[in-house]
Amino acid sequence: LTTNFTSISRSTQDSYAMGGFPRFNGLEGSYTRWTTEAEWKRTITMDSGLQITPILAARGDALWTDMTAASFTSGGTSYAYEGMIHDDAALRGMVTGGLEVRYPWLFTALNSSHVIEPIAQIFVRPNEQYSGRFPNEDSQAFVFDATNLFERDKFSGFDRIEGGTRANLGFRYNGTFDNGYGVRAIAGQSFHLAGDNSFASYDLLNVGADSGLESDRSDYVAMAAFDAPIGLSLSSSLRLDKDNFEINRSETGISYSDRRINGRLSYTQVKAQPKYGYNEDRDIIQASGSLRMDDNWSLFGSINYDLNGKFAAERRIGIAYQDECTILTVSYSDEGNINSSRQAANDWSINARLAFRTLGDISVGSANEDWNDMDIGWKPNNY
Repeated sequence: LTTNFTSISRSTQDSYAMGGFPRFNGLEGSYTRWTTEAEWKRTITMDSGLQITPILAARGDALWTDMTAASFTSGGTSYAYEGMIHDDAALRGMVTGGLEVRYPWLFTALNSSHVIEPIAQIFVRPNEQYSGRFPNEDSQAFVFDATNLFERDKFSGFDRIEGGTRANLGFRYNGTFDNGYGVRAIAGQSFHLAGDNSFASYDLLNVGADSGLESDRSDYVAMAAFDAPIGLSLSSSLRLDKDNFEINRSETGISYSDRRINGRLSYTQVKAQPKYGYNEDRDIIQASGSLRMDDNWSLFGSINYDLNGKFAAERRIGIAYQDECTILTVSYSDEGNINSSRQAANDWSINARLAFRTLGDISVGSANEDWNDMDIGWKPNNY
């Protein structure tokens, strides 16, 4: 069972235009949402080794909005949201029936073992209710890649819900060697079969546009990683155009982890996304890390640098406490000057999170922060 409560009030609209497309990161006014979601699944293993997993999920949202009109003027040009904001109380829900089939194959060789696992999924559900008619606070940063290929809902937060019938096909590979080295890989494709495609529906930020999921047949996604026993990992991921196999997105990273230090450095290339407001290709460097000071306390930080625009898209630093029952994090983050026409309430924030492992989370601060413990990873699709 998952429950999420969000309540946000803004005195200033956060909006700007990029490539002729308006983006409304946050509307002036108040927005409150209560979400409860439950999921049931059970894996049945056949004598042949085939694994069949039926999945049932149900979600309900109660929402209330009191927003101003979504419009602004930049450089003498007026921009307005093309959709219609539902400025009132509302209820929405989503019921999903799914089936996942896996067939893992184990191969053993001298000093190594290998598992190749074909995977097929189908999720049947109605269309997303009120699509694009509510503020989008926590589902702004969306990246389609191999890490979320087999997710039931690929949106990054709770403000958007994936609707329609979708199938995911691919495979997973895992190789382990007696000397401690390992190799991992995932590849596949997603298919929208029926209903409205949530990633093709326009919202306040046009999330889903040029993402690789906006058509009935998605781009191809793949990822491979090499793990060394000293805590070093190398990884690379690709998103290939479904028609001509051109690289639409690539990310290469190196990470290191031991008892005290965790660090990651990655380089990302993103092909131009005109509908998303980026008319040029982008090259982004991301560095992140954490230092454990003792058994409970640690420092963490990250920076994302746009090589084309020559600015730090986001910087973050914080301190964290963690024990068997509690996680507490406090952080400061700021953003670079993405666009001179941006009408933003602020470009910095202080965020806090208190989590009880058996009860839940309490977070104060930015609505679109990633609060997966001290996971400061960031996928640069939008800034």
